[in-house]
Amino acid sequence: MIGTQKKEELRLYLLNAALEGNIDAVKSQLNNPLFSDSSSSPLSAASSPSPFNVAITEKYETIFHVAAGANQTDFVEKMIDEISPDDLKLQNVKGDTAFCFAVVAGNLSIAEKMLKKDRDLLTIRGGRSLTPLNLAAMLGEREMALYLYREYYGGTLTLADKKQLFFDSIDTTLYDLARELLEGDDNENELAMTEYEHGDDLLTPLHQLALTPFHLLDQKSKRYKTTLLNQALALVECLWEKIFKVKRDQVWDYLNKHRDLSFKAAQLGNFKFLGKLIELYPDLVHLKDDYERIIFHIVIIHRHDDLFKLIDQIGFNKQSVASYADINENSLLHLAAKYPDPKPLSKENSLLHLAAKYLDPRPLSTGPVQL
Repeated sequence: MIGTQKKEELRLYLLNAALEGNIDAVKSQLNNPLFSDSSSSPLSAASSPSPFNVAITEKYETIFHVAAGANQTDFVEKMIDEISPDDLKLQNVKGDTAFCFAVVAGNLSIAEKMLKKDRDLLTIRGGRSLTPLNLAAMLGEREMALYLYREYYGGTLTLADKKQLFFDSIDTTLYDLARELLEGDDNENELAMTEYEHGDDLLTPLHQLALTPFHLLDQKSKRYKTTLLNQALALVECLWEKIFKVKRDQVWDYLNKHRDLSFKAAQLGNFKFLGKLIELYPDLVHLKDDYERIIFHIVIIHRHDDLFKLIDQIGFNKQSVASYADINENSLLHLAAKYPDPKPLSKENSLLHLAAKYLDPRPLSTGPVQL
C-alpha cells in the first residue's frame, strides 16, 4: 500500500477518480514523484509503480478493479491502452482480478475490452477459486455467462467446474445455460445424474427444479424472446431424457429413490413442474410415499386445486388414480372432505367438487392423516 499522509491522500484521490470515471484526474498523476519513491512498489514486480498497478483500497484493488466494479466503461476503455497487460492480472486479497469485477458487474463492454488486451484473464481464478464464468453464473449475470461460455469456455471446463456451473445456473435461473451444458459435450449424462450438497441434503438437478416455484417464472429473459418458465420446462425435459437414457430399465427405481422430489413439488404446489414430469413419464402418478399416498393425496392435503386439475389435463386413467388409498384408507374424495378449501372461488372449483369426479363409496376413515 502507498504509505505516509501524502501517499494516503494520493490513494484516496485515485480511488475517487476511478469511482467517478475521471480520466483527467488519473492522467494528472502519471508523473507524480511519489510513484518513484523507493517505498512505493507495484503489486507486480513486472511493472514500474504507476497509478495503474498500485493498491488504492485496503483489499489491494487497483483503479481498474474499482472502475470496472463501478461500471465506468468509458474510463476503462480509454485508460486500458495506457497499461501493461500484466497490470490487468493483478489480484486483490480474495484473488479477484479487475476482469472478475467486470464480470460480476455484468459489463460486457469492459469485459470484451479487457480480453482483447489479454485473453489469459480467462484462466485466472477469482474468489473461492472460481473461474470468471462460474462467478458470472453464481451471481445470475445471464448475458455475461452466456457470452463467456459460448465465446471462450465451451469444451474447456474441467468436470468439477462444469458441475459447479451447472448447479449455479439452475440456482440463479440461467436455465438456457444449464441446458447448453447438458447438450454440449460428453459429460452431459453425468451432469444430469450428479448430486450436490445443499445443507444436510444431497440434491439432484431435478430436486433443484422441484423446489423452484415455476408459476413465478413468467418474466422474459432480457435478450431472448422466451420466458424463464419455458426455459425451465425445456430443461426438465432435457434432464429427463438424459436420466432415462442412463437408467432406462431402472428408471422406476431411480424415481422411487428420489421420490421426495415429486412429493415436495406436490406439497409446494409446483404444478407446472409436475405436469411436465408426468407428461414425460405418466407412471409417476403411481409413486407412493411411506404412508401409501400418491402425489394427489398431498395435493389435496395442501389444497392445491391447480395441481389437482392436472388429472383432467393429462388424461391418464382417472379411476386408477382414484382407487389409491393411503395407510388409513383415505381416498382422494375422503381427503377432499376432510380438507375442504377455506375459501373456494366457486363450488365447481372446490377440491371436493374436483375429487367427487372420482366417486368412491367407501366410508370415510376416522384415522388421523399424517402430514
